[in-house]
Parts: sequence; C-alpha cells; structure tokens
Amino acid sequence: MRLKPLILAAALAVVPPRVFAADSASLQFTVPAPDPAQAGDVVSLQALAVNTGAAQWEAGTYYWVGEVYDLDYHMIARTDQVSPREAVAPGAVAAISLPFHIPDTMSGRRLYRVFLVKDARTLLVSDYKGFQVVEKPIPPPPEVVTYHMEGNLTTSLRSSSHPSWKRVSGATTFNTVGKIGDNSYLINLYLLHVPGNAFDPFIIVGNFYAPWGTIYGGDISPNLGPLAVSGQGMRGVMLEQKKGAFDWVVLGGRTIASQAGAAVTNGRYARSLYSAKLGATPFSGVKLNANYFVSTDEVGSLSSDPASPNFRGPTLVPQKNSGYGLDLSWEPVSRLKFVAAYQKNSYWVNLGALPVNDNAIRAEFSFERKIFKIRSFVQRAGTNFVAFGNPAIVGDRMTYNAQLGFYPAPWYSLSLGGDQYLDNLANNPNRTTTTQRIINMGHSFQLPTATSISLNGSLNTAKGKPSTVLDNQTTTVGLSLAQAIKKHSLSFNAQSSQFRDKNALAHNLDTLTVGFSSSFKLRGGRGATLGLTQSETKDKFTGSKRTSQSFGPGFSLPLSQSVRAQFWGTYTATKNTSTTLRADSRLLSANSEYTWNCSKQTNVTIGLGGNSNKDAVVASNTYKEVTASMRLSYTF
Repeated sequence: MRLKPLILAAALAVVPPRVFAADSASLQFTVPAPDPAQAGDVVSLQALAVNTGAAQWEAGTYYWVGEVYDLDYHMIARTDQVSPREAVAPGAVAAISLPFHIPDTMSGRRLYRVFLVKDARTLLVSDYKGFQVVEKPIPPPPEVVTYHMEGNLTTSLRSSSHPSWKRVSGATTFNTVGKIGDNSYLINLYLLHVPGNAFDPFIIVGNFYAPWGTIYGGDISPNLGPLAVSGQGMRGVMLEQKKGAFDWVVLGGRTIASQAGAAVTNGRYARSLYSAKLGATPFSGVKLNANYFVSTDEVGSLSSDPASPNFRGPTLVPQKNSGYGLDLSWEPVSRLKFVAAYQKNSYWVNLGALPVNDNAIRAEFSFERKIFKIRSFVQRAGTNFVAFGNPAIVGDRMTYNAQLGFYPAPWYSLSLGGDQYLDNLANNPNRTTTTQRIINMGHSFQLPTATSISLNGSLNTAKGKPSTVLDNQTTTVGLSLAQAIKKHSLSFNAQSSQFRDKNALAHNLDTLTVGFSSSFKLRGGRGATLGLTQSETKDKFTGSKRTSQSFGPGFSLPLSQSVRAQFWGTYTATKNTSTTLRADSRLLSANSEYTWNCSKQTNVTIGLGGNSNKDAVVASNTYKEVTASMRLSYTF
C-alpha cells in the first residue's frame, strides 16, 4: 500500500517544503490466535497498524514486542522483539504476528499488550487484551508452603516428520516455592529446547524474600517512578531493601537482545540498563524518591565485519541514555494522593557524538471512594527527552489524562477516560504540530442471571498544523457477552474499527473482529472447549481485504482411573488480496494426548498429531507432517 502520487503532489503544493510530522502510528486491531490456546502450544499476538506520520519507517529502525500479564497486570513473560525486514511508507499498513510460547503449566485467562518502537521511542501501545489458555493435566505447584520445599518439574519433547524426525524441540518448566527459616523463595523457569539451542531460557524468575530485603532475579519489570525506569521488561537482578524511614533499590540487566543485520539493513545492539532508587518517608503520608539510571548499547554484541553472520549492518551506531530524577507523593487522607515528579535525561544518538539533554515533569492526582475512582495527570516530556527505561514516555509531547470509574450499584459500572497529546513543544517552524485526542467510554453489567455484558467505544483523532499534513480519525466500538450456565461458560466479543484520513494520504480502513469461546464440564469427568476468531480489514482505496480466521475445538475424557485423553484441533486461515502484501495460507492441525498418572507425584503424557499447511503464495511454505511428543511431570 503506497501513497497515491497525485494526492501526494497536491499535498506538497500547499505545504512548506521542510514541514514534516513526527513519527506516529494508529493501531487498527490486535487479536490472539488461536483463542482459546492450548498450554504448551504457541499463540500468535497479531496486530495491524497504519503509519500515520509523514516519514517512511525504514527496515531496522523499528520493532514489535509483546508482553503477557496475569489478571493483576503483573508481567509474566515477553515475546521476542521482531524487526520486520520491510519498510513502511506513510499511509501504509504494518502487520505483525508475535509468537508466544505458552508454558505447559499456564492456564486460565491471561492479558497481553503489543508495543511498536521506532528509533528507541514507543510509537504505540495497545490496550490490554485477553486470551484463554486451556490447561494440561499437570499438577500445579502448591500455593501455601510452610518451612519446606514444594514444586514441580515438567519436561516435554516434540518432533515431526517435516522436515526431519531428527529435529527435536521441547521445553522444561520448573516451579518451586519454599521457606528456609525466616526466608522464603520462589523460582519459575521455562526453558525452550530448539534445534541449535538446547537450552533457551524463555522465562526466568527467581525471588528471595528475607527480613532484610528482597532479591528479584531473571525476568523483572521494575517500577522506580512515573518518569524513571518503569514498564521496561529486562533480564537482570534487582535488590530491594527497607529500613526505618528509608528504602532503596538497585538493579541491572539487559533490556534488548542483539539482532544481526544484513548488507542493506541494520541489526540491533544488545542494550543494558542499570538503575538505583533511594526513598525516604520523613512524615506520615509523605514519600520522597530519588533515582538514577544509565542504559547503553553493547558494541561488542555485534560485529563490524560485513562477512560475519553477526554483522551489525551498514549504518548502525551505538546509543546511550542516562538520567536522574525526583518524585514526591503526598497522601493527606486514605486514598487521596498527589504526586509530583521531575526527570532530567541525556541522550547520545551516537556514542561518538555529544549528548542532548532535556527534562520531563509530571503532576498526578487520584481519589478513590466506594462508588467512584478518579485519576488524572499532566505530563510534559521535552523535545529531546528520551527514556530507554520507560517505553510509555514519548519525547516532545505534552500529555493530559483523566480517568473516571463509577460504581453506583453492584451490577453496573461506568468508565470514562480521555487523553490529549500535543507535540512540537519548541514550536519548531520546520515541524508539524500534532494534536491527538482519545476519548473512551465503557459500560459493564453483571446481571443476576450470571450474565456479563460489556459495551465500550473510543474516538481517536489526530490533527496537524497545517491540517493538510495530518488529519485522521479512528472510531472503535466493542461488545462483550459472557454467560455462566452451571459449570459451563460461553463468551462472545465483537469489535469494529474505522480509520479515516481526511487528506487521503493514508488508506481508509474498516476492521471487524469477532470472537467466540466456550468451555463445558460434562458428566463422567469429560470436558469440551470451542473457540472461534474472525477478523477482516478492508482497504477502502484499493478494495483489498485482509482476513484471518481461527477455529479450535477441544475435548477431554477419562479412559480409566489413571489415564486421561485430550483431543483438540485448530484451523487457521489468512488471506490478503493486496497486490503488495498478498497472502493466502491455511493451516489445519489435529492433536491428541494421553496422560498416565503413574503416582500422586508423577505422570507421563504421550502425544500424537498432524499438521497440514497450504500456502498459495509461497509454495515452499506448503507441507504436511506427523507430530509426536512426550512429557514427564514430577511434583515434589
């Protein structure tokens, strides 16, 4: 999808030659497929966005990443960072599919977000979206422990006839909790076994709790303040300690893994981050924090030799970011809180160049009572402000935010929210000033019939000065229904999105996403699940369509007192009639597993299945295969 030459020429005729808009993007939809997904399998976090800026996104300058959360919004895993090899022209569509390997021990409802990052700045962050994970019959780790060690160990191996039975993959999950005297610990490991890399540590969590403090190791998501290191997942170590009126945190680790480039595209250096925070509570209800961080690209993670398989790319340069800040919170009465924060950061676009310095400030207010919750903040991030450790902060932006939750009755709640973003804070005449407004509303009903209804809508507008450069609008409405019938559950959701560009610089898009899921607990210990997801995006200019369907039934039943069987399948079809992004593929998968509970501590699972993939565009992607798997689980 490219700019129409005549329209582009007309726009340039009325716009000063040097005027340009900052990088921006509009998210059209994000959906998991399949949903529900089977524990141990892979769910694809799919997203579609439009380049609503005036500059092309060159390959190697942007990447996508997804994060997975529990229902308390605690991050539990991240996907790999995917850097597409395609450039995205202004007005064009960028599509991504982020694979997430679901641990064998995961089950229930999970949340996720997708991020689009360009030139170290976050262009967009999706809302929290949910997907369901169907559990496998593996004993969960105990929730309560007293002065001993408990947990489980699960190892699985998988192979297939395509391309060869010799390519064995799998995963090992290890979970344990326990106490040693006054100390307690938690360890969660999820190791992938793939050809060429026998032990790929996908998830590593190790926490140690002691009277003198807490040590967090592995995959951590620190929060050192609203403008400091916050929301940035990393693999490292964090030490937290509190003593009297003082507390402090130190941490260090890697936030980005390296990725090799090519002769014409840049790769990505590995990036490390180190930070510290010192807090004090001088008076009741008053908290003061000071923070410092430094984040640097690791030059040694890639090679400068074009012949090396770990080549950095033709123009990649290492970057650096550091800063310090203060934040003050005051809670005069319970659940009434005021926060003020200041951060000054330095940014090296090239380690060989001089840094640019700028600051960010934030004022926040929150008030909560039984029937309502109010939260509002104002935030200004300077023109040259960059924060590697806080992907939610975008430099050169003034942000206004207000959120209201209203709970007048146990069966009804209302949510209202509004955001406004304003850039070009220095009033640079060579830049377009962009104003973006987002208004959203949601209604939630919990009826006596065990019926849940959710209605939501949002309006996202982006306008520039002059308006001939940027003037678009995205309207989204959604409906969710859930019904519990004894031990069974049914759910349905639908979302419609319309993107309109009044200047016709970007293609108008209509997107509709529909999903259905259900679970049934039948007699005799039997169970069944069914999930369906359908999405369609229509390009109103070219007439092309991008469609995606996913259908997945499942069934489980006991074969004896010690043996249980599971059967499930998925059908996924993707099609795009666009001449530039043509796609047409279908994947049919059928699987079965048989679990033998050898003892109270041990069970063994044997799996058999098959896949058939047909790609009408890329013939080399067409294949058929038989799959076999084995899993051993031990609880201690």
